[in-house]
Amino acid sequence: AMSSPLWADRHIIDGDFAAMSSPDASAVLIGDIGGTNIRLVLVPDALCGSRPRPLHSVRYQTAEFAHLRDALARFVAELPAGLARVTAAALSVCGPVVEGSAICMAESMGASGWRLD
Repeated sequence: AMSSPLWADRHIIDGDFAAMSSPDASAVLIGDIGGTNIRLVLVPDALCGSRPRPLHSVRYQTAEFAHLRDALARFVAELPAGLARVTAAALSVCGPVVEGSAICMAESMGASGWRLD
């Protein structure tokens, strides 16, 4: 089994990133979409070349959602007020990506899986 990334169970907002706690600042959403868990982390985009500490991160059970868009809506709803806005995203998925579309096939994603365009 693969070990969890360092950010998987953290929720960090601190003074080091006070400048990023602003709707004028931008951030990148990084996600690992698996059959068991969905892990999402928001990092300041100005620091993406380094090892930035997350502004916000969560781990959800995949089976709690009908589709990834529902998990993303929950993530956005749970963001602390005034946090940086998401301007880009990078997701790893549990399935093939063909011509820009991913088909995530896992029992928790239903018989047809999740199609991500």
